[in-house]
Amino acid sequence: MNNIKVCATIAVPIWVTWYNRNRLYHEGKKGTVQEVMGFIKAYLRELEQVNSLTETRIKPREDFWRPPKAEQVKANFDAAFSQQDMTATVGIFIRNHESLVMGACTYPLGKTGDPITAEANACLQAVIFRE
Repeated sequence: MNNIKVCATIAVPIWVTWYNRNRLYHEGKKGTVQEVMGFIKAYLRELEQVNSLTETRIKPREDFWRPPKAEQVKANFDAAFSQQDMTATVGIFIRNHESLVMGACTYPLGKTGDPITAEANACLQAVIFRE
């Protein structure tokens, strides 16, 4: 068994368990053992098929994050949105040219309306925090 298959065999059941726990908590819906196991098996089969198709075509990925110039900083931000109560929270990291975290914060946005507005507010808060 190759490393990707081993990781998937461990990670997918954990992910599905987490997903079903959140679904039960937020929506009150509980999946049966048969449904959960069926989903895990089908998902693992699908991953195996996708990996066999793309394995030879994938090029090594370059670094995702590139540091800013020495006199600059870079802000990374994201928003988490709750459909249940329509609220959002923003997370922000500011890094320098050496990738050192120069600042970090979370900021509750309260009632937001939708995920796109939450992301736009996250961007705005990152600009404000950076200054």
